[in-house]
Amino acid sequence: MGKMPTGYKINRQLIIAMRLGLNGHQPYTLAAIGKKFNLSRQRIQQLLEKEGIAVKKLADDQTFFSGPKLIKQSWFPIKSLVTLRKLIDTGKIKAVNISTDPRLKRYHVNRQEVTRFLNAWDELEGDPAGVKSIKKDKNYFSCPALVKQLWFPVKSLVTLNKLIKQGKIKAIDLSTNPEFKRYYIHKDEAIRYVAAVLKEI
Repeated sequence: MGKMPTGYKINRQLIIAMRLGLNGHQPYTLAAIGKKFNLSRQRIQQLLEKEGIAVKKLADDQTFFSGPKLIKQSWFPIKSLVTLRKLIDTGKIKAVNISTDPRLKRYHVNRQEVTRFLNAWDELEGDPAGVKSIKKDKNYFSCPALVKQLWFPVKSLVTLNKLIKQGKIKAIDLSTNPEFKRYYIHKDEAIRYVAAVLKEI
């Protein structure tokens, strides 16, 4: 390991406070702390573990953040309300809807849930929705790839998208633009659909 910069003891205490949400600090991700001190995420993790601090342990607080307030926090990695809303809608972040109008969503996120999400963000290296892992998973098919499979009965992307919207085939939407859908379908779900079609014949 290389030498720590001058003022290590002060920096070490601040790093601990930032990670655990102590002394008025909000809990920071490892990457955010590393950026502040010009150190790698791995180095920050090593320092915390050396001090006997479990990296995944964060302060437990019952404070709630509204969506707009949460994305304004310097330590929170999501800066788009659209992205935050999508993560909530897909269950990646648990939130409470306090809106009295069923047509509107006013999400509030518990601080404990925020810290859980920050840990997940660290583990996925900035990929909270699991997009990279799903794309690399050979058990998932994109729609274009699925319709090309000889064993899959649907050969039209339009038809496949329609079936997904109707709920007849479960899929994960990995699109970043709400106007466009990039569905990924697990192989087991595709096989389940094929079996259902065969029963109807």
